[in-house]
Amino acid sequence: ATASAAGITPATRLVVYYFSEGKECATCEQIPLLARTALETHFADEIASGTIVWCAIDVDEARNGHYIDEYGIYTKSIVLSRLENGKQTRWKNHDRVWDLVYDKPAFIEYVRKEVRANLDAAA
Repeated sequence: ATASAAGITPATRLVVYYFSEGKECATCEQIPLLARTALETHFADEIASGTIVWCAIDVDEARNGHYIDEYGIYTKSIVLSRLENGKQTRWKNHDRVWDLVYDKPAFIEYVRKEVRANLDAAA
């Protein structure tokens, strides 16, 4: 299911976007699955409090096309968007997920490390 940005509140400090495009292959399906596993394992409190929000977006939908240019998306990817007072202050497209998709522990550690760095940056 595609989430909307409706889950973003004034408490939100980090949006973890998963950008997909149409049909998912078996490998592609691992990317959001592993990313969510990393979040739920290491950041359950932050998700529960709304500090971190997961947002899956299909860029094949016309209304979502702007994300392609905004975040330099050329394939399915995970983008971390840092918020301060509801406004994006920085973002990063984490395309290494493709290199790590077949190494679950490395993938989860990569996402954990990147999310932690983003949370700590403005703490």
